[in-house]
Amino acid sequence: MRMNTMLKYASKTKLQELWPFPEYAGWESIFHHPDWHPEGDHSLKAHITTSMSEARHYLTTRPIIPLVIRPNEIRGNYWYLLMDVVLFHDIGKAATVKLNDKGHNSFIMHEKVGAEIFRDNYAHLYSDDDAEVIEFCIREHTNWWNVKKQGKSAALADHRGFDLLCYLCWCDKIALPNKKDEWHERRAHFRTAHAAHYGEDE
Repeated sequence: MRMNTMLKYASKTKLQELWPFPEYAGWESIFHHPDWHPEGDHSLKAHITTSMSEARHYLTTRPIIPLVIRPNEIRGNYWYLLMDVVLFHDIGKAATVKLNDKGHNSFIMHEKVGAEIFRDNYAHLYSDDDAEVIEFCIREHTNWWNVKKQGKSAALADHRGFDLLCYLCWCDKIALPNKKDEWHERRAHFRTAHAAHYGEDE
């Protein structure tokens, strides 16, 4: 599916007018290691379009199950931002790509740089609340898979955009079948860490 067609499912129609984003110029020639992103030709373009197709599939055909941590508290419902956050989550990669000593591209700190790019260039398209949630998801989408410390895990799980972050991470790794089980394990990790940190029952 063409990007302009997929952008119809984003929350802001303005994104169609702004496309193509300058931060994704040359994205068809920025390549990932196939072990991390095996989509198509392993390019950034193939990864983003595959992830956005999965996000659209979720929004149009599957019931999204809230990953409620505190069921007695009102948490933000940000599902309408799923296409947006998938689109923006790797926007810092072109600015951070470097060839490592093994001959593969690395993208160190692309999450932090991407969050800054979004804040500087695109946050104004959104409400302050929505913009903060999108920035949170961009900044934390790699940490979601790796963080182990209870306090950090609990803080992520307590954020109002945590559910959106979870489904961003699903779409981000959909091409890796082994990640599906790990995704469910990570959800359980965050639920346990949150309960232990805040002295709650799971």
